Amino acid sequence: MLKKEKPDIIHTNNIYEITPIIWKTAKENGIHTVHTIRDYYLMCYKTNLLKKNNEICNAPNIGCRLYQYINRKLTNYVDVLTAPSNMMIKEVEKRRFFEKSQHSVVYNACEFNKENVAVNCAKKKADSTITFVYLGGFHEHKGIDTLLEAFQNLESSNARLVFAGKGEKTQKIEEAAIKDSRIYYAGFLDESQIAELLNRCDVLVCPSLWNEPFGRVILDAYKSGLPVIASRIGALPEIVQEGKTGILVNPGVSDELKNAMNCFLDNNGFLEECKSNLLAKLSEFEIRKQANTFEKIYTLILKEKDIG
Repeated sequence: MLKKEKPDIIHTNNIYEITPIIWKTAKENGIHTVHTIRDYYLMCYKTNLLKKNNEICNAPNIGCRLYQYINRKLTNYVDVLTAPSNMMIKEVEKRRFFEKSQHSVVYNACEFNKENVAVNCAKKKADSTITFVYLGGFHEHKGIDTLLEAFQNLESSNARLVFAGKGEKTQKIEEAAIKDSRIYYAGFLDESQIAELLNRCDVLVCPSLWNEPFGRVILDAYKSGLPVIASRIGALPEIVQEGKTGILVNPGVSDELKNAMNCFLDNNGFLEECKSNLLAKLSEFEIRKQANTFEKIYTLILKEKDIG
């Protein structure tokens, strides 16, 4: 296909089935490559860099080291690496991948209407109830246990917690919902249902225990006018502004998470203040900005090709 189409540049993203050999093939055919890394696939065949006990893996076994060695060698054929966060760039550099590539952060982006977001952020609460919401996989490394513990220790009767998603922690969430009427399990929702749910909630909670490569769900929350409580880990601190668009807590510390939820429960003014900052932060992740950045990268590669 490459010989037939003769592209100047190929831009790869998820290459699970194609494999990194595409970069070597491209180089052999005189084609420049840009790769956007979106997870830890090249460094971990499970894609998450977690050990069996869900701790971050910094000492891979011999099989994983061999896997990394092969992939690391193939990254030498990539001209430009982009990643959705500074954290991901640092992780790549720490593990010595893409050592011959130029590195650039290009944040993930989303489409949104600024007027609609402004309306969502300006909505005033009619009562004192604060509804927290968790969206995503119900997995241990996502901090589900920490969130349940923190919420169940809240004394406020005005707190609500909604879970939407699926995973091995589903049964535990369902059991918690039976014991605590403030907890509700919404099931696995499609995109339109998620937007509808967010419009009925007040604060998104993202209690991850692992290094999230980005945190797309936070952008969805901002679009719907929801501040965020997130773990101070991975790329999440790059998206959540402490005290401006939400609160950052240390991962796995239920007391900190509980105190963060109490900040919204005890001070409605803080909720409104955070909402007033969401549009400005969300604007950093506009589709047009992302497209412009990629266009600049492509143009630079083509100029270098012409010079070469």
